[in-house]
Amino acid sequence: MDAGVPSNLTNHAGDTLLILASCHDHPSTVSMLLSKHADPNVLNGRGQAPVAGAVFKGHKEVVEILVRAGADVSAGQPNALDTARMFRRQDLLGILRTGQGTENDRLDENGHANHRMGSEGVDEVD
Repeated sequence: MDAGVPSNLTNHAGDTLLILASCHDHPSTVSMLLSKHADPNVLNGRGQAPVAGAVFKGHKEVVEILVRAGADVSAGQPNALDTARMFRRQDLLGILRTGQGTENDRLDENGHANHRMGSEGVDEVD
């Protein structure tokens, strides 16, 4: 990186170095790339985000690093939240919730939004 390699360099499939490091469970490389301004929200040629790849592979430390770096957990197809739900990764859903923005973005044990109607006729989250 210090020699001038672009931080968001991609291969023929559109995979950035960050996506590759995330999917292959290299947390120190993920941290280094982020420190060199790699974008945690660049999607590859298949529309997949680094955080969704890390969730799919079950790489908890990488997921934590990416969420702290501002990865959009709803970016891509499938996104990280949908991937965690699909593979019943409750351990990762808790981490991903912190990347959703507000305290009202709570999910039930199955990773679904838990809404109820409030006293003023407004949806509230349990």
